[in-house]
Amino acid sequence: AGVAGVMKMILAMRHGSLPKTLHVDTPTSHVDWSAGAVELLTEPREWPRDERPRRAGVSSFGVSGTNAHVVIEEAPEAVTEEVAASGARLPVVPWVVSARSREGVAAQTARLASRVVGLDAVDVGLSLAATRSALEHRAVVLGGDAEELRTRLSAVAAGERGTEILSGAVRTGLTGFVFSGQGGQRLGMGRELAETFPVFADALDEVCAHFDGLLDRPLRDVMFADGEALGQTGWAQPALFAVEVALFRLVESWGVTPDYLVGHSVGELAAAHVSGVLLLADACKLVAARARLMQALPEGGAMWAVRASLEEVAPLLVEGVSVAAVNAPGQVVLSGTREAVESVAAGLPDHQGRWLEVSHAFHSALMEPMLEEFGRVADGIEMRRPEVPIVSTLTGEPVEEFSAAYWADQVRGTVRFTDALTHLAGLGVARFVELGPDATLMAAVEETCGDDALAVPVLHRKRPEATSAVTALARLWVDGVTVDWAAFFAPTGARPVELPTYAFQHERYWPSLRRQTAASTEAGADASFWDAVERGDAELFAEEFGVDLKAPLHETLPALSAWQRRRREHAEADKLRYEVTWTPLGPPNGTEVSGGWLLVEPEEAADAWVDAMAAELDSRGARVRRLRLGAAELDRKALTARLAKFSDCGTVVSFLGQDETSHPEYPGLVLGLVGTVTLVQALGDAGLDVRVWAVTSGAVSAVPGDGVVRPLRAGVWGLGRVVALEEPDRWGGLVDVPVEP
Repeated sequence: AGVAGVMKMILAMRHGSLPKTLHVDTPTSHVDWSAGAVELLTEPREWPRDERPRRAGVSSFGVSGTNAHVVIEEAPEAVTEEVAASGARLPVVPWVVSARSREGVAAQTARLASRVVGLDAVDVGLSLAATRSALEHRAVVLGGDAEELRTRLSAVAAGERGTEILSGAVRTGLTGFVFSGQGGQRLGMGRELAETFPVFADALDEVCAHFDGLLDRPLRDVMFADGEALGQTGWAQPALFAVEVALFRLVESWGVTPDYLVGHSVGELAAAHVSGVLLLADACKLVAARARLMQALPEGGAMWAVRASLEEVAPLLVEGVSVAAVNAPGQVVLSGTREAVESVAAGLPDHQGRWLEVSHAFHSALMEPMLEEFGRVADGIEMRRPEVPIVSTLTGEPVEEFSAAYWADQVRGTVRFTDALTHLAGLGVARFVELGPDATLMAAVEETCGDDALAVPVLHRKRPEATSAVTALARLWVDGVTVDWAAFFAPTGARPVELPTYAFQHERYWPSLRRQTAASTEAGADASFWDAVERGDAELFAEEFGVDLKAPLHETLPALSAWQRRRREHAEADKLRYEVTWTPLGPPNGTEVSGGWLLVEPEEAADAWVDAMAAELDSRGARVRRLRLGAAELDRKALTARLAKFSDCGTVVSFLGQDETSHPEYPGLVLGLVGTVTLVQALGDAGLDVRVWAVTSGAVSAVPGDGVVRPLRAGVWGLGRVVALEEPDRWGGLVDVPVEP
């Protein structure tokens, strides 16, 4: 009641029209229609949207006594930000598919591959991603055109794998963004992304514009055209900052947001900016000062990366050598004067190491001459609390407030990247997204966090930038990250198209019935006939088939035909019947039982089964206790108190259902049923963790010819089915036994 009214008023709001009230010829006389502004809608009325929201009251008066009222108000008009479709062409298009199971993904991809012929690739991509639910098992195929994508859909359906096919299941866990440090810069980094994605291009232009006046020439010119200058610290750090901030804005526009941030060396300044600690102008000022002051230091020094643990390296350290970074449990970078670093390297002859191509020994004592000036620059910049938590690579802990002293220490101190990763993993971060021009930190992430962590670089120097970025987005979505696919496809001008419906994995749960054929039915009837003939008892034959022994043959044949027809009809009806059957099970011999058993029996009705069961349990090693209950003792509260004394019993066997005595207060209700109900309730009230078995005899018919000789006891069986559903942990079962053991 009322649901139809809700539907009616929602549709009225949608169509802007109030339908007339049906079947009201004469208004009720119990309402004074002349007073107030209430009236019946005898004709349809326009109901347009205006300054005030439209509202409707719907009452629900149900036949069972429901009396409810709800007020419905129209939703505010959605304010959608129009995204200008530039008609941009994606070098690679993702088609996403999801299902409840891996088999469902295969079936769905097979269905799609054959039913999207002739449709535009981006239209299908948008429709798959934005008009379908994202289920647990997922796959993404990447391709340049619809034909290539359909081929890869067929490959997924066939169980094939490939670099352009991603599949997996959604996992729980948080997402961390990792901003890389110096060393991964390359000529032209970001150029392809800027040409493909307007969001990236706009963000990159904005950052580069803020560096104007802080650097000798436009940053973009160096990034895209001057590889020699880009290799210098003074240009590399601003360029890395610009690319990383633009990458963040790009993935953010696709709906991918971090739970935590971490930055390696100069990358921590990019993390601080996107987290809201530093305004863009201030961040650019700080990055430019850091790069300029480092570049101005005398060249010299060396950095050596070695496959060793900090515990192996620390005893070998000498004056002039610092631990620049601990990137993973087995990855350490040393920095300092070349002679001092070489002396440490000589002490690790069996460890793999390589000299880094750097102009300065970063994160060492050779950085100290710049710290005072850099601290003064940082001291003049306003710093806010991070809006997205940042885990520091200086301390390995989250940073609540940044200061000028922190940034000075960060230049000189060790980059404790592995400590930061370990802390993030402890916080529940399961996905690490590297924002930088190359995948420089992903190996360290995998070594530190293990195979359970997903390490995804947005860019890779050996792959086209757009392909790498879209592949990263697809990998994150497959793993369970929320992606705004509508925003991703918006610049392409893609439009939704009709797609095949979900490929449900049908499972049949109906029981398989063995149907009797017509031939077997007729054979059964014929067998009965010839069996009667073979017995040779004419009187019995006449009674069985309903014929007169003295009647002529032409009268006997119709009687036999009618008998056969009845047998066939009965056989057909028997095939449609529901029948409860019983399977005989012999008692297991020699089974040992243990623990306490409580046998509950009626006081007035002696039962030989109780004595027999007590003796059998005792012989098998069980501890047996007995409780006799009379009619006056079937009080729930009193019985609860008595049962508390039997807490050592794990199984309760009730023979109360054997009592057919009529209840003294409720004639027609037997004490056996009342006692069983009270026992189950009292056991629950007493908080005993036990299962109850109810024993009857003659209450049900188990085999043909076995009549229900004690129908008054059958009520316990009806009760048992209810208790089994409502209290499955408390109910053991029902047993019907012969009258005598």
